Amino acid sequence: KTFPSPLPLSFPMQKLLLVLACVAAVARAAVHREPLPGAGWADDTTFSAAARAQSSMRLIVQAREQNLDKIREIALDVSNPRSPRYTQYLTQQQIDTLTQPLPEHVQAIRDFLYGLDYTETSNRTFTVTLSVDEVQALFHTSVRRLANAATGQTALRASDYTLPPAVETAVQGVFGLFGLPLPPRRHVGAEIATVTPSVIADVYQVKGVTPSRSDSNRQAVAEFQGQTMSTDDLVKFFGKFVPNAQAGDDKVSKFVGNPGAGAPEVEANLDIQYIMGVAPGIKTEFWYQQNNDFCSDVKNWTSLILSEDPQPFVHSVSYGWQGDLSQVGCEASLVSAIEADFAKIATKGIAIIFASGDSGSGEGGSTSNCNDIKTDLALEGKVASTSVEPNAQLCCLRSEGKAFMWQKGAGPTPPVPPADCNQAHPGTKEVMLEGTVIFRLTLANPQECCSFSREQAVAWSFVTSSTPNQGTCTAFSSVTGKTRNTHATSGAVADAGTGTCTTFTSVTKNVTKSGSYAGNTKGPQVVLYPSWPASSPWVTSVGGTRFQQQDVHQPEMATDQFGSGGGFSAMFGQDPDAKWQEAVVKHYLDTAPRGAPFPPIASIPTSGRATPDVAALGEGFSVYIGGSVEPVGGTSASTPTFAGLVSLLNEARIQKGKKQLGYLNQFIYQNQAAFTDITVGTNAISRGGGPLDYGYNCTVGWDPATGFGTPIFGKLLEAALAAP
Repeated sequence: KTFPSPLPLSFPMQKLLLVLACVAAVARAAVHREPLPGAGWADDTTFSAAARAQSSMRLIVQAREQNLDKIREIALDVSNPRSPRYTQYLTQQQIDTLTQPLPEHVQAIRDFLYGLDYTETSNRTFTVTLSVDEVQALFHTSVRRLANAATGQTALRASDYTLPPAVETAVQGVFGLFGLPLPPRRHVGAEIATVTPSVIADVYQVKGVTPSRSDSNRQAVAEFQGQTMSTDDLVKFFGKFVPNAQAGDDKVSKFVGNPGAGAPEVEANLDIQYIMGVAPGIKTEFWYQQNNDFCSDVKNWTSLILSEDPQPFVHSVSYGWQGDLSQVGCEASLVSAIEADFAKIATKGIAIIFASGDSGSGEGGSTSNCNDIKTDLALEGKVASTSVEPNAQLCCLRSEGKAFMWQKGAGPTPPVPPADCNQAHPGTKEVMLEGTVIFRLTLANPQECCSFSREQAVAWSFVTSSTPNQGTCTAFSSVTGKTRNTHATSGAVADAGTGTCTTFTSVTKNVTKSGSYAGNTKGPQVVLYPSWPASSPWVTSVGGTRFQQQDVHQPEMATDQFGSGGGFSAMFGQDPDAKWQEAVVKHYLDTAPRGAPFPPIASIPTSGRATPDVAALGEGFSVYIGGSVEPVGGTSASTPTFAGLVSLLNEARIQKGKKQLGYLNQFIYQNQAAFTDITVGTNAISRGGGPLDYGYNCTVGWDPATGFGTPIFGKLLEAALAAP
């Protein structure tokens, strides 16, 4: 039986009703918490209603894929020169078939996005651009604009969001809701420009390969953050520094993604000039993403590589984040989705080469372990400071890693009764508190404000805004008064009160004492951040070197105008995907001197993926920028240099009827003798060249400053041609 069609609805109304239908299903869904933004980001109070109405957000919904464990197994097998399956790479169709999401998962996402103008790729990646109102309704969230006064950047960002249960099960992650751009690129300069393609060829003994200039062997650079290249500068660079190049060698063979030719930006010019200048005649592509949401941009880029066959065999990338990834909105689920892409790319026989970072060991300072506060424990020792704090948690946070003790004292009466954050109406309505502010955040409701404040503050106030499900949460360390505000709700934390917070430079005795709390008795926990994606097991990480005495005739050492990024990842282990480096990393940890600046061993995730893998020159590169030569440095110089050399190795193999090397790391770790060991220098150096308290010195063999060292091209070529 057929039924008459209902009266047609306008398209905007159709979309709104569909969105509202999805919202009705969120009651049992998990909440995806908004991470706190990095330093300098705050709500943009100039974001007008008119600007809001004209704004949109581009989102990527990634379905959960199957058989990713099998993909990782294949990637390791086909890239291992000692395996009988070496170079038996998968086609894109084979990868898509093997990892195809469950049909019910795909359908759940289609139903979720039904009526919206989305693009579906390979039955797994759904891209959609939505208005702010549509995002808020679909994801049960609130959207505002953040601004960074230090960098001048702005970004739209959602608060906590939820997905319907069926969609939650189907989705690996949603890109674009929390993402922030990396800070603007500040290139590392140099006193003089001494490095050119001919210097690199001389130092690394680059010879024995003549490119065929065919499309059978291609390479690419990936650019983000508004980094466009100048074709005029590239022509001038070749004219001055690559005089023996043939006609057409100074031309980019293809632009992929957003338009990449434009203003001469330092990073893009450096990358394209040196990957091409080191390997003239290799067809080179410029891949550019301009969206300025770092995790989304990386996902767009990996999706392009996985969109079809064939693709360039080598991709050079000089971008990454050497810090807490949550600060740029890269949730763990999004990182996992990108890591899965990296493994799939490895099965295709493609090498991804990342700069290891320019912030040395990535020292993030000392932190307090505030999840391990001991009750009924008092300390004695050399006192560093005393203060009045509302609770032991806040005393811990104020201790900056020192041992601390908090003893409850008779404090003032809380301004309002302590709140149960889970009740329907926590706190007292129409009350706005005054006092010493710890933080202000944009949150969805009083319950969230109460929860966020619980462990850091004595009290809180939440003021609703004109935007639904959005308001300002203010947390206080002390309260001096209160006023009436019809839009406000205020409460005290459950353990409101005050006490004496004492920090210690040294502890001589522990004493049992009722009502006393203590922590950090083993001292501060040092936090060190290797760069990601360079710390992925599925990419090759390149550190930086310079000439000793800045003389091209002298041996190399670790860079000191900036710190060559390296260390141990807390996100990725050596087992199971980087077991190829276990032996050399163990040797380093067993033999490295423990004196300064070696970090406290407890701060090192010793079983984590260790970087860099290799190194190359990274200071004093001669780069054409806006028509003139400037000295530039960074591991972003080292990376295209090494990538160009890898393309020459691929060229030699292809001319012998063999396949490209593909994912490189097992080949590298089986050919340590093909690198010059760097034993001078350290990466206890900041991006600006200043000293860090902790870092890793260069040693004999692999080390976290320069990896195995710098390439000896002749030996690499011999090993590449000897591999099956």
